[in-house]
Formats: sequence, C-alpha cells, structure tokens
Amino acid sequence: MSMQKPMMWPAARERQKEGRRDAILAAAEALVRETGSTDFSVGVLAARAGVSIATLYNLIGSKGSILYALLNRTMDQLEAATRTTLAANPFDQALAAAEAVARVYTDDTDYLKPLWRFELGVVEPEHRPVLMNRALAFWASRLQGLERARRLPKGIELGDLAREYQIFFAGVLDLWVQNELSDDRFRIQVRYGILLRLLALGDTTEQERLMKDLRRTHRQLHRISNPDAGPGSRL
Repeated sequence: MSMQKPMMWPAARERQKEGRRDAILAAAEALVRETGSTDFSVGVLAARAGVSIATLYNLIGSKGSILYALLNRTMDQLEAATRTTLAANPFDQALAAAEAVARVYTDDTDYLKPLWRFELGVVEPEHRPVLMNRALAFWASRLQGLERARRLPKGIELGDLAREYQIFFAGVLDLWVQNELSDDRFRIQVRYGILLRLLALGDTTEQERLMKDLRRTHRQLHRISNPDAGPGSRL
C-alpha cells in the first residue's frame, strides 16, 4: 500500500515558492557579480539556484524577467537612499536626491554596471515600460517639493520636470555603463547636469546661489577631465 504525501497548506506552498524565487534572484545577483555580465545561461542560473529550468520558468519566467526583478530591487535601493535627503529648500532637495541616486550606482559599480547595461541594450517590451513608469513616478515624488513651494515656472508641470530628470539619467547612465565616465566623473556630471536644469527654472531667488555652485562644479569637471591641465576656463 503506497503512502500518500502529506497535504501542504496553500500558505506553506506559497512560502516554498517564495523561497525558491528568492534563491533564483540571489543566484542571479551572485552570477552578475562573479562574471561582471548578464550573459550567463538559464541552465547555469537554474543549477546555481538548485532548481530545474522548468521550475525557474514557472516561478519567475524568462531570464529577462529575472534581471528586471533585480533592476526593480535597485529601484527599491534608490527609494530608500533618497528618503533621508529631505531638505527644507526644494532646490537643495532636488539636487540631493539626484546625488544620492548617483552614489547608489557608484557604491556598487561592479554589479550595477552590467545590470543597467542589459536594461539599456536589450528590448524587453513587457518589463521595460513598467520599470520606466516606476522611475518616472520616483522622480516626480522626489521633485514634489518644487511644486508644493510653487517654484515651477508657468507652463512647466511636475511631470515635465520628472521626465527631464529621467531622460538625463538615462543618458548619463549610458555613458557610465559603457565606461566613458569614471565613477567620480559620473557623480560630478550628475551634479552639474541637475544644477543646469534647476537654473533653467528661472527662479531669481535661487539663481545666484545655484550659479555659484555650478561654477564650482564646472571647475571640478575640468580638473577630473584634464588632471594635467591648468586651472582652465571659468564660467
């Protein structure tokens, strides 16, 4: 007489599935860190996670789904890192949020570069729009102080500014992941680009202070781009 397997309650089954999903994501992160790329095969990933390829697909889906799950975890990091950058001045808050984002990337370069290189170079029509919408909402929430303080010029809405931040970061990230910007240059370039965008809002009460900061940041960019050159031009 055969023994029947004990019945597993739905909650227990779900916990087991969640544990396997976490194992797959942990294995994917480990492989990105070890190889410096996202080019590993699904078979290698499944073996590392201790599951079959069929189980991997059933639990999460394609390799692209797995990598986008890791990218969404990066967005979690960005949200957490910018919760502590609250400033009384909305312009300072907008700048601090951008700099906090840049630090998250450069604090974990070897992992985040290949991960974002995948996102920028591979078409994923199912997952990319979701991530991009999340990024847009992220910037809107971090720039909301400018809208609340009525510091946006007439005709410029919060969504417009958030989209500009998103487009700027997509460009500077592409240069960084292709190793055309060092970590230091990336951080300074972010500060410089955001200062330019804040100056473009035309707030006369902030213009002098922001311009002074822009000049200082421009000198930093010049020094890091031309370490053997002299003081260089001034703004």
